[in-house]
Amino acid sequence: MNDFGCRVLPLTTLALTALLLMARPAPAVAANEASSPYFPKPAALQAKVDFWKQIYTGYGVPVADVVGAFRIDDWTNVPILNVPRNVLREILWTWIAAPPPRGPDIHPNATGYLAIAGAFVKAIGAL
Repeated sequence: MNDFGCRVLPLTTLALTALLLMARPAPAVAANEASSPYFPKPAALQAKVDFWKQIYTGYGVPVADVVGAFRIDDWTNVPILNVPRNVLREILWTWIAAPPPRGPDIHPNATGYLAIAGAFVKAIGAL
């Protein structure tokens, strides 16, 4: 693929994905709601999460808040695109909307890894 195709194809994919997402609006969910129809938070899991938080905190081990960096619970609508902010971040920070053979893939792209690195820097400080 030539240099022009390498630049245009991802933008085209992003635009088409945004159009598809606009065609099927997300249900109204409070922006600060911890659980949603798309990402339910199992009650049985919370006890385990609390246990490990207590262990790490008790030993003074800093934990990076990667979920917070991606803000997966931010259902605030992005007005022009009519897409929830967390969905747009998923599209822009992972390979989920990339065409084959690279995508669709849930793993972070360079921007997503930068956000993860930022969460680690926030937790442990710069090296």
